[in-house]
Amino acid sequence: MATLRFHSATGEQVLDVEVAASVVTRLRGLLGRPPLASHQGLLLSPCNMVHTAGMRYPLDLVFLLHDGHVLRVVSGVRPNRLRLCWRAWYTLELASGTAARCGIAAGMALPVGRLR
Repeated sequence: MATLRFHSATGEQVLDVEVAASVVTRLRGLLGRPPLASHQGLLLSPCNMVHTAGMRYPLDLVFLLHDGHVLRVVSGVRPNRLRLCWRAWYTLELASGTAARCGIAAGMALPVGRLR
């Protein structure tokens, strides 16, 4: 677990982020796990597409470029859905509502490169 610290319009934010960088950990993602807490996330690297098949709870998805710039934020993705962002290198999965609470928006930069 790594700590992701960043500033947004809502102030300084701190998230505990697990990095899923192997094929196996990316494929498993959050399947079979309890819901993320509001201060937790899962960074899939590399990843530009997420499915929520088999999930029991909604997620916020943050698609990022290789340099950490946010391309797209998709909030409240319900189970059994598919979301894609072609140019994304990373996807940060968060508990539903966390992206808005943390002020994460397209165009801002998150220092995800330090989490590897």
